Amino acid sequence: MMSRSRRADLRTLARYAGQGKVRPVTERIYPRESLGEAHRAVETGHARGKKVMAVASG
Repeated sequence: MMSRSRRADLRTLARYAGQGKVRPVTERIYPRESLGEAHRAVETGHARGKKVMAVASG
């Protein structure tokens, strides 16, 4: 499925996110050492939320 984002839609979505009305669903946060495991999880195509890689700030 392909879609095009309209500027007005993105502004509305940003406003909702800023108000806490929408937020992403995170399935799991992977440490950097588990990059391979995270990649395999994404490849299954059975997502219940976003997979997030934790990265140390520096």
